Amino acid sequence: MWSEKGDFQVAYDASTATWAEAFGAWQTETEHSRRIEEAAGSLDLVRHNERWDEDLSLRLVMLHLIHEYAPTMGMPTCCARESTEASASDPGRPAPVGAST
Repeated sequence: MWSEKGDFQVAYDASTATWAEAFGAWQTETEHSRRIEEAAGSLDLVRHNERWDEDLSLRLVMLHLIHEYAPTMGMPTCCARESTEASASDPGRPAPVGAST
């Protein structure tokens, strides 16, 4: 899903795609990213990003992706639920911020 113009927000427009087409494109990109990660050998691999004129590690890129996608993938909900359920079953454990007691 690369954009020749560098606009990765619109690199793939799924507005007219079927579910199968959009999912297929996602699977293709996922397989490609896994090949890159496996070939790197280490999350500490560093490459220079010409566009930003910065050196970036694979670790930094992966952490950015986690921070970017976790909220839309339901991670805060899962973490909050697990924390709340654990607090309810363990009276000695403090309740998470914002949880009703």
